[in-house]
Amino acid sequence: MAGDESSGRNAILSLLGSIKALVMFESENCLHGVTPSVWDDRVGAQVKHRVELPDAIQKPGSVKAAARQAPVISPSLNLFDAPGSGAGLRAGTPVVEKKSHPGRERPDPEKTAASLEALRLEIGENCRRCPLAGLGRKRVVFGVGNPGADVVFVGEGPGEDEDRQGEPFVGKAGQLLTRMIVKIGRKRNEVYICNIVKCRPPGNREPAVEEKKICGKFLERQIDLIKPRVVVALGKTAAMYLKGMFDVPPAGFSIGKHRGSVEDYRGSMLLLTYHPSYLLRSPSASGMVEDDLKKAFSLAAGDRPA
Repeated sequence: MAGDESSGRNAILSLLGSIKALVMFESENCLHGVTPSVWDDRVGAQVKHRVELPDAIQKPGSVKAAARQAPVISPSLNLFDAPGSGAGLRAGTPVVEKKSHPGRERPDPEKTAASLEALRLEIGENCRRCPLAGLGRKRVVFGVGNPGADVVFVGEGPGEDEDRQGEPFVGKAGQLLTRMIVKIGRKRNEVYICNIVKCRPPGNREPAVEEKKICGKFLERQIDLIKPRVVVALGKTAAMYLKGMFDVPPAGFSIGKHRGSVEDYRGSMLLLTYHPSYLLRSPSASGMVEDDLKKAFSLAAGDRPA
């Protein structure tokens, strides 16, 4: 009798374990868009045993099929751990297929355009968050271009023409940048152009640290919304800010030494080059900037950085 009771108890415990595994599998995966077959692709290769319900309670159709796909819960396998991941899958976590494209996954341009417009309205036409608001600025210069751009150009701040027209890079330096973009076979409306600060510093001076830190948060949100593959820093001020240097650069830092270099910035590739205003003073550097622009578009197209 004792043997029969022990055998019966073990059978019941086995049955309860099977039901628990099935319920957990159904609730945590099938109800969240992860089919048994997809689950099997993630963990099936390392799971050698499946839950088998006793014949007496097997039901036709999906219940039995799902039960045969559910991994056994044992000390050696956490139901929510993907093999080799070192971290478990949590309840409701979908299995997402990785896409083979350069850079990070791109958002929908129409949604990005709407989000950028919402950000522009959030800043407002009379922003007073930093001292530049009271130093003679006429317009808040937000940014312009393709919300689905692969390449985003970042300068330091608006000049006199930009302050008057409300659009970045429309003065002599901006016109030169546009000509260079066209010269390498691209179009200005393919890219997105913006600045660290959205208001003109008086006398076109370099933005102060406080101004860059306050307004730079909006630049970061612009880049996070667009998710470009490449961000091009135009000039030393933009390069320093994007590299996290808000004030005094480290000894020896210059665009001449670092132009064309590529590093990570918020999931994009950051490339440094001269500001087009520098080319107005030193036309001999134009060829180097053209090479940098070609490299930026090449990286955006999927080429690996040198």
